[in-house]
Amino acid sequence: MTMTTRAAFERGTDSFNAHDMDGFAEVVADDVVVVAPGVRCDGKSAFVEFYGGWLQAFPDAHIEVHHAHFIDDVVVEE
Repeated sequence: MTMTTRAAFERGTDSFNAHDMDGFAEVVADDVVVVAPGVRCDGKSAFVEFYGGWLQAFPDAHIEVHHAHFIDDVVVEE
């Protein structure tokens, strides 16, 4: 069964907040690309390494979603 965009977003957010990198990675495409100031992650393993390191550096980190907008398979989070 295919997960909806909203379900994947919610599962990813919940997994990140639980610091569950395996669960977080399950909702990420194998060919994910993340571009942030000073960082570029190509692929799931780079993604997991980057965010895993981020959670180690900030052990109390969590995502607080104020608004999420869904259009087809795109999510914009505030």
